[in-house]
Amino acid sequence: MSTEVAKPKFIEGFTIPDAYYELNYAIWTKGIEWQVEAPYNELTKALLNVTLHVRRPEIRPLRHPEAPTSEEYISLYAYSKILTPEKTTEETYTYGERLRKIDFMGNIIEYDQFEKAIEKLKKSPTTRRCVLVIARPEDLESAEPPCLREVHIWLEPPSHNKLQLTAFFRSWDAYAASNANLGALQLMQEEIARELGITTGSITVFASNAHIYETSFPFVQKWLEKKLETKEFYIGKIDED
Repeated sequence: MSTEVAKPKFIEGFTIPDAYYELNYAIWTKGIEWQVEAPYNELTKALLNVTLHVRRPEIRPLRHPEAPTSEEYISLYAYSKILTPEKTTEETYTYGERLRKIDFMGNIIEYDQFEKAIEKLKKSPTTRRCVLVIARPEDLESAEPPCLREVHIWLEPPSHNKLQLTAFFRSWDAYAASNANLGALQLMQEEIARELGITTGSITVFASNAHIYETSFPFVQKWLEKKLETKEFYIGKIDED
């Protein structure tokens, strides 16, 4: 793999729907072929080492009209999979469970990272330590490791009255999941900001591998050919310098 393929890419969107379009467009036009490992073995188009910046993620709607999700689902996903520790018997994990519970040698320990982070930000607005960790070492041997690994929340200087959010995905399904992911991260950011009595800022996502699955190729191609974005959303840009 050449260093050019691994060169970081910066993508920016004004709103979440705009950023969703820009991410998918960049992958569709500049992505490389990436074969997923067994047992899935599916072909993807992938863009590596991507930084996606959403300048005004709070602007509604959160959903792009071509995304395979809904405003209702984004809210349900945020409040049932991220902002609550509960999970069903069929689920091996949820982000919310991992953010509030630690599995230590088979013993479940209650540890609410949201609560700890909010307390720390209140006491020390300049802290750089509020990283909410989802990843666990044993994920290396898991057949379904979490795609979202960690979320860093911090207060924007010099006034420290705006909450910023930075997330890291090891693997990110741009077409099927990124719109719901971004919307849920925004709702999470709003809940934390409400507890702090401040406003929300931007969202930045780092993705090692952002991709579109082959099963989604027909939908993405049909969508991008419509070029709806020129009328309905502010158009961001991809800067490869």
